[in-house]
Amino acid sequence: MNNIYCYKTLFDYLTNIFCRNGKPLPANYVTGNKKYSDKFIFHSIEGDIHSKKNLKVFQGDQFFPLTFFEGEKTPINVDKKIFFCKEYTGDNARNHELLSGDNLPPLVPPNHLLQEEIIPTLYNKKKFDMRVLTCFSRDGHIMIYKNIMYMINPNAYIKNSVDLAHQFTAPNATKSKISFFEKVRPGELNFKNYINQLEMIIPKIYKKLIPIANIGYSERIENSYLIGGLDFISIGETDKLMFLEYNATPGYNIAFGIENWQEFYQLTTDFILGREKNLDDCIYISLEDFK
Repeated sequence: MNNIYCYKTLFDYLTNIFCRNGKPLPANYVTGNKKYSDKFIFHSIEGDIHSKKNLKVFQGDQFFPLTFFEGEKTPINVDKKIFFCKEYTGDNARNHELLSGDNLPPLVPPNHLLQEEIIPTLYNKKKFDMRVLTCFSRDGHIMIYKNIMYMINPNAYIKNSVDLAHQFTAPNATKSKISFFEKVRPGELNFKNYINQLEMIIPKIYKKLIPIANIGYSERIENSYLIGGLDFISIGETDKLMFLEYNATPGYNIAFGIENWQEFYQLTTDFILGREKNLDDCIYISLEDFK
């Protein structure tokens, strides 16, 4: 039986999602010792793609918002616009600020990025974004879980507001009880359109992230994988998806229904072990075939 080594945080998530909820792990996952493992889920220190600093490789891409990074000059004559000032390592709005265009510092602060607000598509007058769960191999094979997780702010959206209570969407920060996976409320959002866009955008994202993730990595590339959550937001008038950030550990929130997480990690395990593909629930892409 194959041993799949994974880092401690992910191992703790897996045991909480499976063992403490009445199901065995979907494979022989281990942590603490890589020596006797055949497959690896592990991040190198040099290849930290979780840091928002590495989003700089997407500057100029059509699917990435207008963004300025540490030390860069901030835009001028934008007093009617709102900007998110995000710490490179901040999660769930930790050390994030909302700034109006007439209140920007001359330079982006150290270890931060400045991102122009996207006027969003709304769900029942509320702002939402989406997290797309994925697994990818370091040699360029990608699994995309179709069961999109929608993260919805519990308060009505207010345009040009600098109040995070109306702008932020992550359930862990807002305690939103109306966030959900696509399978829970199918068809409530523009699912088919989003899936079609994601199938085109995500390979472009990983084409740039994989070389960074592989920096300083010495294990067998073909047997090494990473699991991530990619955050997107839809532009209001066009429903065009924009990529916001990559989360190296997608985590889990039991309020979404534990069965969604169990399904994702079962499918991920099947992908890692080379089992039969599930085309109903996943999209599989090889960067070698992607043009």
